[in-house]
Amino acid sequence: MTRPVRLGLALWAVLAVVVGVRVLVQQPGRASVVPIYLKAGEVWRAGGDLYAPTGLDVYRYPPGFAAAFAPLTHLPEKLAAVGWRLLGVGVLVVGLLRLARHTVLTPVGTGWLLGLAALLSLAAVNNGQVNTLLAGAAVNGTVEVLRRRWWRAAGWFALGAWVKVYPLAVGLLAAVPRLRLVGPLVVVTAAGFLLPFAVANPEYVAGQYRRM
Repeated sequence: MTRPVRLGLALWAVLAVVVGVRVLVQQPGRASVVPIYLKAGEVWRAGGDLYAPTGLDVYRYPPGFAAAFAPLTHLPEKLAAVGWRLLGVGVLVVGLLRLARHTVLTPVGTGWLLGLAALLSLAAVNNGQVNTLLAGAAVNGTVEVLRRRWWRAAGWFALGAWVKVYPLAVGLLAAVPRLRLVGPLVVVTAAGFLLPFAVANPEYVAGQYRRM
């Protein structure tokens, strides 16, 4: 591994450690949106209304995202908050490294890519936004398109749709010159939206989609 790449990774490591320590030492929920996600996970487990007003900000994501967050509600809040941030950082950093390996980026260019991405991601990582994970999904999906692995690419691109819907635009743009991606993208995206019906009462899930 070259020095520029090591420096880029070191910057990400510093970012993750500093934010992780802040989350662990400060009051839960300070400068963080993770409590909104955890609350939605708790409401999902209880079969409640995900979109009813609470003491936190309004939950704005599809029901499936709350279902995916439900397992984290079994962890201490601070541990869940740190783990969630590390997941997003890990997916994005791995995606950036894979992208550099499958393009014409030099080691210096890869170092700059990692470093600039870390600086641009600072705010999202600090408050636990889902955008870090979505960016990582888009990058990994792009890599799979370059490798002509259509189903894997569809899975990564569909992840954005399952959380915020509009990031599916990245997958649709990738599919314009590569029509073989269209079928997998449609199937995987639809499957993700139908999955909550398999893990909860279908009537309840349908009601939450209407509320959304």
